[in-house]
Amino acid sequence: MLRRTLLAASAALAVISTGPRVAADPVADFYRGGTISVVLAGGPGAIHSIYTQLLAPFVRKHMPGNPSLVVNSMPGAGGIVAANFLYNVSPKDGTHIGALLPEMPMSSRLGTSGGRYDPRKFSYIAGADVTNSTITMMKSSGILSIADAREKVGVIAAGGPGSQTYITPVVVNAVLGTKFKVVAGYNGLNAIDIAVDRGEAHGRSGSWGSIKATRPNWLTENLVAHIAVIGPEREPDLPSVPLITELAANDKDRAVLALISDNAMLGRSWLAPPGVPAERIAALREAFHKALHDPELMKEAKARELDVRPVSWQKLTDVVTRTMDTDDATVERLKRILDVK
Repeated sequence: MLRRTLLAASAALAVISTGPRVAADPVADFYRGGTISVVLAGGPGAIHSIYTQLLAPFVRKHMPGNPSLVVNSMPGAGGIVAANFLYNVSPKDGTHIGALLPEMPMSSRLGTSGGRYDPRKFSYIAGADVTNSTITMMKSSGILSIADAREKVGVIAAGGPGSQTYITPVVVNAVLGTKFKVVAGYNGLNAIDIAVDRGEAHGRSGSWGSIKATRPNWLTENLVAHIAVIGPEREPDLPSVPLITELAANDKDRAVLALISDNAMLGRSWLAPPGVPAERIAALREAFHKALHDPELMKEAKARELDVRPVSWQKLTDVVTRTMDTDDATVERLKRILDVK
């Protein structure tokens, strides 16, 4: 009897030991206890940094292995420094991702000097918002509309020649006949906004969301006028402010203005360099998707007055493809305007 019981027990243990095993998760194993470095094209304190800090704990929550996210600011050359680093230098194992400037693919299509990357080879992860920009002027400048800007000279502080902060006023001058004097060389929107605060410039062209997040006093104290929106559609917060494409005199002008406006889809986006294993890209995309739809994140974003309008990686990829497929005539005109050789 005892022998029969022992044999039965042994048989049961054999079944357990040879039963189905829980598969290991190589992605979780890779990231566990590690960090993901987020390369920012903007300077410290810029809006991309603010969004990354907002997302970091939620991406960690939803990412296999729960790695930490560490911000690494790398401003310079209108975002080209960060794009080149991510594409050519950073590890291609999923430990480095980027939050680059939205003009990155357009700069590549124009052949901007110094760019050593192919936007189509990045793996796009997610976007947090459709980042319409505005041309915003201090009311003390007397420039309260595009019509005013055609009559008066307004000094615009800007980043490098490849940045939206520089490209937009230069293109608007050429296409819409404004008289902005563009002073380039500031490292990121925070430095640009400080220049406006100090009176070094009358205004700036840049993210509308960054004004709400970092310069709310401009709004509460009624210091500024938003004279145009740069984006695919009107900004919900500023329904009476026209798009620059609405101010175009003809279809050819509109095509040039649309090329610089489509960038808004990429304004709060994250991407990975070429060569990262597919399963890690998939995990990053899923983690960002879950983070951007996490009710706790939405609650925190609202408390910080940050807009969250998630953009899928598929839409980001489509915008990049459309930009790179822009017809040569429109590209050549934009290159002449921006003096791209």
